[in-house]
Amino acid sequence: MYHEKKKGEEFDVLKANLIEKETKLQQLVEHETQLLVKQAELERDIQLLEQQNFELKTNEQSFVEQIQQTNQLNVQQVQQDLQLNQQKVGRFFLLLLNTEN
Repeated sequence: MYHEKKKGEEFDVLKANLIEKETKLQQLVEHETQLLVKQAELERDIQLLEQQNFELKTNEQSFVEQIQQTNQLNVQQVQQDLQLNQQKVGRFFLLLLNTEN
């Protein structure tokens, strides 16, 4: 009888250990699932950030090209205005010289 009681107690302890380990295993599986979901979310976020980065670089390059083109046109306009003003000043001095004579 003592041996049966002892074996029953050992069985109960083993059963309790098994339940505890199964519970811990289930928690680990749940944590792993949560981590996999989080990993998938982070990978998706990385893809979105990479796409946005690409778009920003493309837009930046386009913007720089537009600014360069605008600056070039502005420089050409200023050069033309300068030439016109030089011509006007030249004519003005010619008129001034002609009126003095």
